[in-house]
Amino acid sequence: MYKYSQESVGSKLVIGKVVEAICSNVDGSICGVKLEDGTTIDADALVVACGPWSDAARKWFGPEVGAKIPRMSGVKVMEKVALIFIVSRL
Repeated sequence: MYKYSQESVGSKLVIGKVVEAICSNVDGSICGVKLEDGTTIDADALVVACGPWSDAARKWFGPEVGAKIPRMSGVKVMEKVALIFIVSRL
């Protein structure tokens, strides 16, 4: 599936830890993410798909926005795994 995505629309796999969601100053919408190593990735949408660890994403948005995001919880039975989809128009 990744190979198809890469060949058909030029997707790129980036491995890293998201530490911050970057929001537009104009309307507050998501416009990217910042990784632990300082890399920023522009995006049109951010999909958090971390299962029971999704609640950890609340801190990416700062205290004001993070407080508005519903709490997530679940049973954690394996090593911490997170999959973040960042959607960007080419």
